[in-house]
Amino acid sequence: MSHPSGPLAALALSLFGLSGPLLAATPEGDWRSLETDGFRLHFEAEAEPWARRAAARLEAVADEVHERVGHAPAGPVDVLIADPLNSAAGMAIPLTGRSRMVLFTTPPLSDELLGHYSDWPELLIIHEHVHLAHLSRPLRTTAGERMNRWWLPFDTAHLAEVPLWVIEGYATYLEGQLTGTGRPNSDWSASRIRAWALAGELPGYGALSRRPVAGWNDSNQVYLVGAAFFQWLEDREGEQAFRDLWARMTSSNRRSFSENFRGVFGESPARLYHRFTAEVTRRALEVEEQLPAAEDALWQRFSGSLGHPAVSPEGDYLALVRSKSNGKPALHVYALDDNESAFEDWQRRQEEQLERDPDDVAAVEPESLPRESKHRLVLPNNLRPRDPRWLPDGEGLLFTAATPDGQGRLIHELYRWHLSTGEVEQLTRQAHLRRPEPAPSGDWAVAVRLRNGHSQLVRLALDSGDISPLGEARLDQVHDFPRLSPDGSRLVYLRHQQGRWTLMERMMPGGESRELLQAEAGGYLSRPAFTPDGEYLYYARGYRGLIGIERLAIDSDERQWRRLGAKVATSPLPVPGREALLYLEVDAHEPKLRWLDSEAPPPLPELALHAPVTLTPQSLQRRAPPAVEAVESRDYGLGPQFASAMLNLRWDRNDTGFDLGVKGGDLVGRVDWLAALSASTRGSREGAVLAAHYAGWPATLRGALFHQADDPAALREIRYQQAELVQAQEQTGFLLSSRLGRSGQSLAGSAEAGLAMTRAKQDGDRFDRDWAWLTAGGRWYPRRENWRMDLRVNGSYYEGSSDGQDWDLSGLHASLAVGQAEGLLELAWQRRSLSAEVESLQLGGLVSTSHQPRSLPLRIFEPALPLGLSNGREYQGQTLQFRDRRDTRRLFHRRHRLGESSASEGDWLEITGLEFSFGMPSGLMALPEIRNARLEFGLARIQGDPLRFRNRAWINMRYDW
Repeated sequence: MSHPSGPLAALALSLFGLSGPLLAATPEGDWRSLETDGFRLHFEAEAEPWARRAAARLEAVADEVHERVGHAPAGPVDVLIADPLNSAAGMAIPLTGRSRMVLFTTPPLSDELLGHYSDWPELLIIHEHVHLAHLSRPLRTTAGERMNRWWLPFDTAHLAEVPLWVIEGYATYLEGQLTGTGRPNSDWSASRIRAWALAGELPGYGALSRRPVAGWNDSNQVYLVGAAFFQWLEDREGEQAFRDLWARMTSSNRRSFSENFRGVFGESPARLYHRFTAEVTRRALEVEEQLPAAEDALWQRFSGSLGHPAVSPEGDYLALVRSKSNGKPALHVYALDDNESAFEDWQRRQEEQLERDPDDVAAVEPESLPRESKHRLVLPNNLRPRDPRWLPDGEGLLFTAATPDGQGRLIHELYRWHLSTGEVEQLTRQAHLRRPEPAPSGDWAVAVRLRNGHSQLVRLALDSGDISPLGEARLDQVHDFPRLSPDGSRLVYLRHQQGRWTLMERMMPGGESRELLQAEAGGYLSRPAFTPDGEYLYYARGYRGLIGIERLAIDSDERQWRRLGAKVATSPLPVPGREALLYLEVDAHEPKLRWLDSEAPPPLPELALHAPVTLTPQSLQRRAPPAVEAVESRDYGLGPQFASAMLNLRWDRNDTGFDLGVKGGDLVGRVDWLAALSASTRGSREGAVLAAHYAGWPATLRGALFHQADDPAALREIRYQQAELVQAQEQTGFLLSSRLGRSGQSLAGSAEAGLAMTRAKQDGDRFDRDWAWLTAGGRWYPRRENWRMDLRVNGSYYEGSSDGQDWDLSGLHASLAVGQAEGLLELAWQRRSLSAEVESLQLGGLVSTSHQPRSLPLRIFEPALPLGLSNGREYQGQTLQFRDRRDTRRLFHRRHRLGESSASEGDWLEITGLEFSFGMPSGLMALPEIRNARLEFGLARIQGDPLRFRNRAWINMRYDW
């Protein structure tokens, strides 16, 4: 989930259940478009069935959303359909007259927070469309009506003050109201809110209003607690109060959010929220009184978060995925013993402490002590292993991991981990597999394939990687958790259809499927597990806002609750050779694995547990979806174009500059273009550029018309120190280039070729300057646990002609960065060599929208130095810096040296400083107006003639092309 924290960031990029960066599309794909009355859908051809299903639901729910919110987004809404993460998510971008949303096709699985839904496209569309209707209201001011359509930051500035719980809580609240399902109506939501309340850890109002920090007490609070607070407010004041609040928030009379809220509800939001948490806590305590806490023996408590655990075939080891507070996921294998040696060591330490101080008081013996894992696997490049399952021989594990495919997408692939050697083997490519289940023979496995919104069960040969279907791929069904009986004769799995999860059974190899049981109204049914003898099936099931463990007798279909309490009990794990059952207990603090010994069924509560902790489902009479089958899709082409005014600022101690223009492009990143004029207050830099970029082919094409003029003598420092040594210069021309790039898990490479032709002017003389170039580079960036390395090598060669005289320029740049998760120490070196005396290399100046490296190959940009400070034909540069992993903050020491015949001539010009850099990627999905935008600012101190001991500062806003 991304939370707006400033005017431009306040786009309310609602990542629906997702934490992460903005995402890239694949513009070279076979994109199609489909248009309905109020929406334009864009999708790759293989996702067209899902897109048509979504189109019908968009039109069906739009009117209901508009009626509930009290506003409809102006203009057609563009809908981008993609699957970059191979997981359930979405995004909304509320802009006046040009709103858009991104829908991810992969549906939620049974144990996910989003797993309670009647129809995934419908639930996703409602949540995101609520954002658009709610947040795209323009300010009712004359300036707002004029400006909000042409300058994107102005269009969203008023959202900066909206608390996060209002943005996400309201969309989640209506998600439940308009579907009768969704997170607010789920057993999982009720259980989580109750756990926070019982622990006294419901978030404070301030925490609910700002961006959450992911962890075990996780970022889902803003969705779940925010939605429940909205329900509580509706019960207090009625539904019309929300529409009144939204109207006040966009009034021409500017007020804070708290003032707007108080004007509708009579009290501040913080005060009413405190009352709400008190009532929720009272309700949770009433539930706890009916359901005493279980006294099951604790096997182990864990910090951080846990994935679904798995017990080895002999019952002596346990495998699970664990993420600690630093977020690094690891697959652990623990011995399934009593950890006696750790308790003996603890007891010995207590006795030693009492011997040293007999008056001391011994600590109470803990229920569990930390365990050492027997095996531990951290995948390179921060891949997260999921769903580990033991192979029958107990010598290895299958698991899946979301793996980069080289085009900016993540795809779940199947891996095998050999415990004896530590080798990890990737078994599939482009397979989209989840939930592997190895067969008793060990040579094949069953898994769920989720691709383009379709779900199916498949059989995978582990040696060859061949995949064969076990049923057709369906849009109206979702499969989950296939489990084979110990003898391989039965396959049970979960199937979602018509709004419910159902536990199914299928006789192998090719028998018919039958229903075993359906989920209750709260929706939770997940994580089935056979007992070692195959006679019983355990699973986690919801009951009136609780989640517990139930047992099903396979032959008689008799069901019995085994654990049901105020805390969540899930992931039942029958252990071979033991009568006791392991299960995962989830509370507000940390996950715990406990032993379940009792055969007595737990008492079932009589209290209605859902209200007011979760929302009451509402029955809807939704109008029938319109027929979209008759509407033909068309080629996406260049796509609909979106544009925004461009206003950039540059400042340093020598001059102040700005760019005015227009930036635009299409939603998937196939086309980007800009037109801009640049000027400065002292006349040191002027320019104009018209540039376009096409990425619809594997190799991207780029073209630009540009005019660039520089007068270093107008710069403050140059003017007073060495104006007589510098020359005004300008050039007007065009360039064309093509770039091919590819990337994988830890490798990336690119090559670019181009041609430029210009008419230049220098020292009053006009002449032609033309050049062609070829650049190539590679990057190796492996990561292991907390450590990472980033090795980059880039080479370039330019061949040109100026005023009829030939020249060539060669360059080499290499850098190596090594460090831990949040910081890297980097050493970089570069060299440039220019032949012929007709031209020279120039050091200094800021990169700007009009002045880019592609059009100025003879310039060595350095933001801390004024242009014209140093010239030569042989250049050497060195950098030592400490930077963060995203390269947004750099503490640096840079050295530059320019000579006429050798780079070793002269003294080093040294710069030490702190630099910040933020940018939007070239493939940014759905936001062409700010694609390739950059903001840089820094502080530095220069040592070396002619600017010895000078403090510097700069701010630079630009667009790259």
